[in-house]
Amino acid sequence: MCYYNDMNYRFVVFDGFWSEYWWIILVCALGGAAIGAVVAYFITHPKKKKVAVDVGGCMDALGGPDNVLTKSCQGSRIVLTCKDYGIIDREALKKAGVTGFIQSEDKLTLVVKGGASAVYASLFPEA
Repeated sequence: MCYYNDMNYRFVVFDGFWSEYWWIILVCALGGAAIGAVVAYFITHPKKKKVAVDVGGCMDALGGPDNVLTKSCQGSRIVLTCKDYGIIDREALKKAGVTGFIQSEDKLTLVVKGGASAVYASLFPEA
């Protein structure tokens, strides 16, 4: 350590690389650890694959286009009002890619993960 006195000001100068640049090395080490953690997260958590939906199978399982009275797409759900809910084949809809059903008195909601609007446009092109 060297002391300098210049016009009544005292300056302290540290000798050696480690004593002057310890904070730069610390910041680089922490930054490298943070980047490594982010890379490790994205490697261990791969992107989820979209579920493929067989649109032709869906329309047949719904009882055909004549069974569907009203239809609407709301986010990841397709809401339908049908003439006869008894002819709807839920197992065929599950095999076609529909992930869930919500049945009420006057409507059936199909839950489709990964692109309900595309499935809706394929099922009902005139809408």
